[in-house]
Amino acid sequence: FGIRELSPGISPIIYIVAVHGLDGHREASWTTDNGSLWLRDFFPQDVPATRILMYGYDAYTQSAAASSTQNLNQSLTGVNIEFQPDRYDRN
Repeated sequence: FGIRELSPGISPIIYIVAVHGLDGHREASWTTDNGSLWLRDFFPQDVPATRILMYGYDAYTQSAAASSTQNLNQSLTGVNIEFQPDRYDRN
């Protein structure tokens, strides 16, 4: 869960924050069948002045105890994105 930086960009002028949908996953939602995370592996080559971040949250909705739909707004509202490279998990 949380924010992960995929590409710091080269003197970025564009910032992308990718947020998966319900029942999605921070990495898997953006990964091709052959295992390429396209936001990291392809996009930065075409648009190098773009900083790319992804945000993951508890999106599981398939159980009676699921809290995603109730807490999604609260979860996203609480995210304060300060574009500082040392604040994000790069792994």
